[in-house]
Parts: sequence; C-alpha cells; structure tokens
Amino acid sequence: MCIRDRTKPLGTGILATAARGGMFEAEFAGAAASMATLNRLAAETAQTFEVRACTDVTGFGLFGHLLEMAGDEISFRLDSRRLPLLAGAAEAAALGMVPAGAYSNRRHLSGRLSVGPGVGENVVDICCDPQTSGGLLFSLPAAQAGRLDSLLRARGLKSAVIGEVIKKHERTIYLD
Repeated sequence: MCIRDRTKPLGTGILATAARGGMFEAEFAGAAASMATLNRLAAETAQTFEVRACTDVTGFGLFGHLLEMAGDEISFRLDSRRLPLLAGAAEAAALGMVPAGAYSNRRHLSGRLSVGPGVGENVVDICCDPQTSGGLLFSLPAAQAGRLDSLLRARGLKSAVIGEVIKKHERTIYLD
C-alpha cells in the first residue's frame, strides 16, 4: 500500500505567515490559488480506486493527519524528496516564518516521529504546518498508485507518491 499525497502542495500556513510579515508575497499568491481550489475533483477521481483511508490535510498538518490515519496498527515511511511543496515554502520555513500552530503540531508528535539524517528542520516544519484548505491524502494499494496519479494529473491536479504504509514499528512516522 502506498501513501499518495497530495492534490495540493504543502506550505500554505508558512507562506501566509511570511506574507503577513511582508515577505514571500508573490509566492503567497500561489498558496492562495491552491487554497481556492476545491478537493471535489480529486475525491471524485479516487472513488473508483481501493482507497483504504483518506483525509484532507488541514490544521494538524501532514504529520498530524498521518497520525490519525495510522491508529495503533501501522507506521508510515515518507520520502522527503517527494513531498510537493509550494514555491517559496522551504525558503520561508528556513527563515523561521513558521506559524505557532506548527510548533503545537510538532509537540504532539513527541516520540512518534523519526527524522533521517540530511532532512532539514524546515522540511519537518512544513510537514507540521497547519494547512488552510489543504489537499487530500490517500492510502491505496501500491499497484493502483500510477493509474490514480495519471488520472489526477490528466485532470490538472497535483499528485505525488510520498511514501508507504509499513508494518508497525517503534515510531509512527519515518521521514527520510
């Protein structure tokens, strides 16, 4: 089974914080366009697939919503290089333009997150970033991922396979 995220890129909260400070205003325009896009087409597209779990990524950030999906039975391994990010989000996070909610979300992960060497703190911040009108996060069999990805892209939506569901380990989320 794979985790497919996202019908929208990450970083809306970070870019909104930066724009309030007079920075990354052009990049925030891209975030606003993303937030204005409905998830309806993505949800309709996925209805013909064996989706095992689905959530919209909003205030708890990507990691918080993964925790909801995991329960006590599974873990997730994510590839940080595959995370779809809004233009400017990584740079703004590296400059500390991170909303307070991201820090609350990060505290909630205590003991449940393992971050691999070479993964920047800004990427972790982005994964904890509370999203406004975030995209959909699907869990579905890996054999169906390519077909769903193709359909979503053909319909003009963003899509990326960001990781996989794995047998329960010590931590719930592994970010490499």
